[in-house]
Amino acid sequence: MAKTRTVLRDKSAIRTDNNISRRRVLAVATVLAAGKAMGLGSNASVTAAAASAGGTPRSTPYRWTNVAIHGGGFVVGIIPHPTVQGLIYARTDVGGAYRLDPGTDRWTPITDWVGGPDWYLSGIESLAVDATDAKRVYIAAGMYSQPWAKTGAILRSTDRGQTWQKTNLPIKLGGNEAGRFNGERLAVDPNAPATLFFGSRHNGLWKSLDHGESWHQVKSFPLPQDTGGVGTVFVVYDVRSGKRGQPTPIIYAGASTPHGGMYRSTDAGATWHKLAHQPLGLRPNHAALAADGSLYISYGKQPGPNSMTDGAVWKFNTHDGTWTDITPLSPKKDRRSFGYGTVIIDVNNPGTVMAGTFCRWNGGDIIFRSTDGGKQWTPISPNHGGIWSVESAPWLNFHSPHPMVMNWIGSLQLDPHNSNRALYTTGWGIFETMDVMAADSGGPTHWKFYCDGFEETVVTDLISPPAGAHLISTVGDIDGFKHDDLRISPPGGMLNPNYGNNTGIDFAAHVPSFMVRVFGGRPVNGAYSTDGGSSWTPFRRGPRHGMYGRIAVSPDAKTIVWTAASGPWSGPSRAAHVTHDRGESWKACRGLKPGWQVISDRVNPQHFYAFSPHQGHIYISSDSGNSFHRMKRQLPRGGAALRSAPGQAGDLWLASSHGLYYCRTAGSEVSRISNIDSANQVGFGRAAPGLSYPAIFIAGTVNGVYGIYRSDDTGATWTRINDYQHQFFTIDAITGDPRIYGRVYLGTSGRGIIYGDRV
Repeated sequence: MAKTRTVLRDKSAIRTDNNISRRRVLAVATVLAAGKAMGLGSNASVTAAAASAGGTPRSTPYRWTNVAIHGGGFVVGIIPHPTVQGLIYARTDVGGAYRLDPGTDRWTPITDWVGGPDWYLSGIESLAVDATDAKRVYIAAGMYSQPWAKTGAILRSTDRGQTWQKTNLPIKLGGNEAGRFNGERLAVDPNAPATLFFGSRHNGLWKSLDHGESWHQVKSFPLPQDTGGVGTVFVVYDVRSGKRGQPTPIIYAGASTPHGGMYRSTDAGATWHKLAHQPLGLRPNHAALAADGSLYISYGKQPGPNSMTDGAVWKFNTHDGTWTDITPLSPKKDRRSFGYGTVIIDVNNPGTVMAGTFCRWNGGDIIFRSTDGGKQWTPISPNHGGIWSVESAPWLNFHSPHPMVMNWIGSLQLDPHNSNRALYTTGWGIFETMDVMAADSGGPTHWKFYCDGFEETVVTDLISPPAGAHLISTVGDIDGFKHDDLRISPPGGMLNPNYGNNTGIDFAAHVPSFMVRVFGGRPVNGAYSTDGGSSWTPFRRGPRHGMYGRIAVSPDAKTIVWTAASGPWSGPSRAAHVTHDRGESWKACRGLKPGWQVISDRVNPQHFYAFSPHQGHIYISSDSGNSFHRMKRQLPRGGAALRSAPGQAGDLWLASSHGLYYCRTAGSEVSRISNIDSANQVGFGRAAPGLSYPAIFIAGTVNGVYGIYRSDDTGATWTRINDYQHQFFTIDAITGDPRIYGRVYLGTSGRGIIYGDRV
C-alpha cells in the first residue's frame, strides 16, 4: 500500500492517497467565497532567522486582483446546474475552472489554489454537477497525458468550489490535449448521486460509488485502439429509465473513434454494447438526450481543436433504434472544410436543438437552431443577422472592422431555467444572448462577450516602466496589452499592429518611452515603440531566422540585443544578434552560443549579460553587445532567469532551481541567498520607504514553502505575500512597480495577469 504524505498548510492538512483506497482524502485548498475570490488571505512571513530555526511564519495581508483583459483563452465547457437558476460552471484547457453565481454577471475563479508543483491541475479535463445537491461539484484535473506528465486527480467540493478534496488517480489526463472540448467525460448519476462515471483518454471508463472518493476501472467497457489518445469523451444518463435512490440502468457513452464509438448499457454500467447501425467515418464528441427519447450527437472527422475537416449531426431514436442524419449544413454541400463541435437540447421544449460548426475557417463558424427535431434549421451568426457586442473586450476587434466572435465553438448551452438564454464558448471566451428564441421567428439575436472576471491569457513577459503606462505585457495568441488603467480591458485593444504570439518585451531604463518586443509568423518578427507602447514600428530587418525569444535594450535606447527562439513556447535556440540602428542591420554577438538569453544592465549602456545554463557561467559584454567574455565565478548549471536590478550598475540576480543568487560588480562577486530553496522568477519594484535598494520579488520556495515572496532589504529577509488560496498556477513572469511600493505583477500560464497590493 502506498504511503500517505501529510503536509501542513495554513492550519489545514493536505493528504494524498496515491493508491485510490477508500480512505478519506482530506486535502483542502480553499478559495474565497463568492464575490471575494480576489480578496485577502492569511500570508506567511519568513525571515532568515525564523527559517533556520524552523519558526512559525507570521501573517501579512495582500490583496490580489486580475488585470482586466477579459477572456483570451479557450473555454472548453459550460455546465449549468439543472435545478439552481443562474448557477453555471465553466472549464478551460489551461486556466482552471470558474463559477457564475445566481444574480451576478461576474465569473469567480475556483481553482486559484492550484500552484507550484500542482500546476498541472489547472488543465480541466471535465466538470460535473450533482443534480440533487447544488453544493456538490466535481472536476477531473490534469493537463497532459504524455509519458513525462504526472497523473491526474479528481477534485470534489461540497460547497460550490470554495473548498476542495483531492483524490489522485493512477492515470493521466489531458485537459490541454486534442479533443479537450469534447464531453462531458465526468457524469453524476441523477438517481444515485454517489455514483459517478469518468471517461479517460487511455484507460477506458472509470467508476466511483462514494461521491468520487475512490475509483475503479470498468473492465467490461471496450477500449478502442483508434481514438488517437482522446479516448472516451462523454457519458449521458437516461434519467427516465430509473428511479430515485437506485442506479440509473440506461447509460450512453461515446468514444472518439471513427469506427462506431457509441455504446449503451442497460444494467447501470455493468455491461456495454455498441449501438447498431450507427454512422461510421466520424468521431462523436458531444451528445444530448431529450425528454422524447431522441439522442442528438455531434461528430467531427478529427477530435479538434486544431483541425476538423468533416462532420455531421445525427439523431438516434432510443425507442426503435433508428438513426437520422440531421446535419444542418454539410461540409460537402458548403464546399468548405469543417466539422461539428457541439450539440445541445432545450430541456423545456422537446424538439428544440442547437448545434455549432467547428473549424469553419473560411466564412466563420455558425450556430444552428431547430425547433422540430432537426428537420429545419435556422443559422445564427454575424453573417445571418445576428448582432454581437464586444465592448467589454475591445481586443476582440483585432484592429479590424469585424470582431472575431465565431471560432472554435466547443461548448453550447441553453439555460435550463430560461429557454431564451444561450451561451457558447470560443477560443477567446464566452458569449451570451438573452433572446435566442428570436431566431425562431426570423428576428435578430443579440450577443455580448460574457467574460467579466474570466481571465485566461498565457502571459510571456511583463514590464512596468517608471513613466507612462504602469504595465505592458506580451501574451500568447493575442500579442499583449498596454494598461493605463488596470481595471478595464484596454480601449485600444491589443498592441498594434497585432502579430499573434509575442514572447518578449523590454524598455530603455533611461528612456522608458522606448520599447522593443518580439513575436513570430511575420517576415520580420520584432518591433520598437517610441511612445511608451502606444504605437509600434516593425524592424526593417531582423537576424536570419529571427523570431520569438527574448529581447533587451540598453538604458540609452541605442543598442538592442535579440536572442531568437525556434517557437513561441520553446526556449531560445539561436544565437543572439545585436543592432545599433533600430533593426536596419544586425550582426551575431561574438562569444555566445545559441540559446543564451541576453539582458541589459539597467544603468550602464555598454554592459549586457548572458547566462550559460550548461556551464553555469555569466558572460558580460562591455562593448554594447558586440562581444561577450566569461566571468570566472561558477554558478549552478541548468535553466535560470537572470535579471538586472534597476538603478544598480552591475547588480544581477539569478533565479534557479538551486536557489537565488546575488551577483555584484557584473558577476565577479556571487553569494547565494540563504533559505531560498529554489526560485522560478525574480523581479524588482519600488524600494521600501527610507530605503534605496529596490524591493525584490520572487516566485519560489523558501524554507520548503512555495509562494510569492518580497524582500525589502536586498534579500536578507523575506515575506511571503500570497497564501494557499492564491497560487495562480505557474508564474512565468514577475515584476514590481517602480512607482508603487509593494505592488507586484504576476504573469501566469493561463490565469492572465494578477497584481498584488499591500493592505
